[in-house]
Amino acid sequence: MIRKPIKKRNKMGKRHFSKTVSFPVNQVELRGDIVVPEGADLLVIHILEEEHSRFADRLSKLSNALNGKKIATFFLHGLLTEKESQISINRLDEELLCDRLISVTEWLKSHELTKDMKFGFVGLSVYADRFLRAGLRLKNQIESFVFIGEIPPLNIVFCEVPILNIIGALNSKGVDSNKTTFMKIESPQKKITVIEGSPSHFEDPQKWNQVTKTAIDWFSDPQSRVHA
Repeated sequence: MIRKPIKKRNKMGKRHFSKTVSFPVNQVELRGDIVVPEGADLLVIHILEEEHSRFADRLSKLSNALNGKKIATFFLHGLLTEKESQISINRLDEELLCDRLISVTEWLKSHELTKDMKFGFVGLSVYADRFLRAGLRLKNQIESFVFIGEIPPLNIVFCEVPILNIIGALNSKGVDSNKTTFMKIESPQKKITVIEGSPSHFEDPQKWNQVTKTAIDWFSDPQSRVHA
């Protein structure tokens, strides 16, 4: 436990819970920030590896915005330890990374505050392959995915989980590539949202606000996806 949890109770006994936790996964220890607002019934797992740390502030803002909509979040500080991430083959081992993601999800499924929640994943599109692998193995435990940016070539094209991809319009090559990729992916629901006037790293705060709103709408109202 790295810092004391923040707990606030209302008259009904519900609580807002915020804590940085460390937990064992396959003989290593990983770390993440968990926030559970009052009344939350969905937990969104954020993945951010060290090599993409420049996105940390943006994803933290997304987490805070989700919390404001009574959506719980778990911001995972990488699927590898600092020592493991120094070995390039580990960073490219999608089987290893998928196994870790599944282990993290199963740990959260056993956590007293989150065990009865629906789960979603959000992260950069470079993590799409491990998300899809994990989704196949976790079956009905994952409610939906959100991929941000250009999707790399995938080894998995079957998915039982609804997928949202958010990409910047100025990355025209990526937009075309993602549309082609989406045509190949079998999924019950899939949607691409293009943010006009932005590249896919969304450094402009106003453009990132659009990314945030799009993700919140996706997670908050699953029924609306069928009309997308």
